[in-house]
Amino acid sequence: MRHILLVLLCLFSFLYAHEDKTNIDLILDVSYLNRNITDREYLMTEVPDYIHSAQEDSGHTHAIRKNGFNLNYGEVAFLVPVEENVEMSGTFHLAEDTFEIEEFYGLFEYENLISKVGKFRSETGILNKQHDHDWYFYELPIVYFSFFSVHGLNEKGIQGRFENRFINVGGEILNGDNENSFGYGNASLYTVFIKPKYKSFSSGFSFIYGKDKLENSVNIYILEALYKSERIILQTEYVERNNYKQQYGFYIFGIFKPIKNLDIGYRYEYLKENLSRHSLVANLYKGKNIRLRFQYNIDKTRYIREEKKTINEFIVELTLSKSFKFE
Repeated sequence: MRHILLVLLCLFSFLYAHEDKTNIDLILDVSYLNRNITDREYLMTEVPDYIHSAQEDSGHTHAIRKNGFNLNYGEVAFLVPVEENVEMSGTFHLAEDTFEIEEFYGLFEYENLISKVGKFRSETGILNKQHDHDWYFYELPIVYFSFFSVHGLNEKGIQGRFENRFINVGGEILNGDNENSFGYGNASLYTVFIKPKYKSFSSGFSFIYGKDKLENSVNIYILEALYKSERIILQTEYVERNNYKQQYGFYIFGIFKPIKNLDIGYRYEYLKENLSRHSLVANLYKGKNIRLRFQYNIDKTRYIREEKKTINEFIVELTLSKSFKFE
């Protein structure tokens, strides 16, 4: 039924797109993955205090990419004008056995004032608001994955912010359904963020407050910094969660673009308790629509039955995208 709904929405968008300035994006992402342990062993792994064994929670096994070939996801995204300064935006996320409305919201803009109502990715941090195909690496850093889930902080609610070329500042009231850190619901999740920008450099601070299923208070702090020039990108985020205990982690990566159609990079991740992961990546581009990625990970964050494992991963990933614009 969900797949039928998606097809109908796509057909409707194509048929009536000529009446507005409408954008539609189609994205396909596939990969080949090789780990030095079996899929069964990997499902048994956990990151103590951060990520439980996937075998204990079958609802998260769809996010675990397996040895061999993977159809990671397909996406259909659209942006449709409704009235002057009012737009409707959505992103539908498809895997082999799941369909998800990842984002679907109304967007209201008046000069530098922006608001969203519906389901959307939070503006907190850097990676929360980015879709998978915007990442420079194959997966989210472990601190993001463990605190927010595979899609980051993605919630139903309302957002208001002010943004110009010097600053992005605002806040959100969200439902609080995210089970990784919250889960109480009832519009119990609040965020504020301030992100000054100056030429090629931006930084920011985000604060997230909510409640877990037992109504315990949960605070999350995010510090971010980003430098971006024509050939070099440096990005880092420190994320800290305080509920019944203090947990924190960070990542830092550098990307170098030696030529127009190639970038190479390294990412280091760290979690409290001396857990780390190293990633090397090379992204090859054919225009704006094709990206071929090669990545190698050395993961020293996971345990099997209290025994620490070093997991080596090699990934080849292909992302195809196509945008349709109707004037």
